Amino acid sequence: MTSNLPIGPVGPLLVLDLETLPDPKAVGIAPRGREVSRPALHRISAYSSLSATEEPDGRWSGFSLRSAFDADEFELLMDIDLSIAALAEAQGTLVTYNGISHDVAVLRRRAAANWMFGLDGLGRIDIVDHRDLLRAHKRGRRDALPPLRDACAGYGIPTDHRLVDRRGGPEGPVRKSQVDCVATFLLTLYELAIERGDEAPLVAGWTALAEYLATPAVRAPHLDQFRWHPRLAAAVEADLAIVS
Repeated sequence: MTSNLPIGPVGPLLVLDLETLPDPKAVGIAPRGREVSRPALHRISAYSSLSATEEPDGRWSGFSLRSAFDADEFELLMDIDLSIAALAEAQGTLVTYNGISHDVAVLRRRAAANWMFGLDGLGRIDIVDHRDLLRAHKRGRRDALPPLRDACAGYGIPTDHRLVDRRGGPEGPVRKSQVDCVATFLLTLYELAIERGDEAPLVAGWTALAEYLATPAVRAPHLDQFRWHPRLAAAVEADLAIVS
């Protein structure tokens, strides 16, 4: 099975990751234990989204990492709705890792639980262009579905969300969702390189991402791990040697 990402510039992307926890109200109605493994009882506890655009000339721009945690679930859903509505208007692509089975299913279920019907963004989530990268990492029925950290580790990419500085940094669920968003974006770049038979989109996208993650407003230990990779460094060094 090959990726269905387009060969040409992909334009606007929105990478989305949700974190969930058991909803005490739901658990109180159906108290049978093992709530963590019963997704229908979960509510959204945090989310992160990473937006970026691949321009026609191959450059990447418009990086924006957004997160929210421990807010009213209604407000979380409204934030996500606005992002998806903007993506739909821009004819962009939603990117997830296991989003078809998890993220989109959770959004539909939790919007309904909050009686949030007919929203502009969430109402179109089933028709917006959606790329679930988990499917690119499964070749047949008998293949195990690799978790995101394993898919990244296979490319030499760490995904440790526990890294913090002396100030502590964001809450754990926010760090986890941010790490998953950035990691999923990097997997997208690998898929583009595979589809095009060229490392250029991987190098351009990763270099632009590293520059964004180094900005003072964004920089944090759990994100610094994505700013360097030995093969990226070698590719950038080779490009500089050609220019000079």
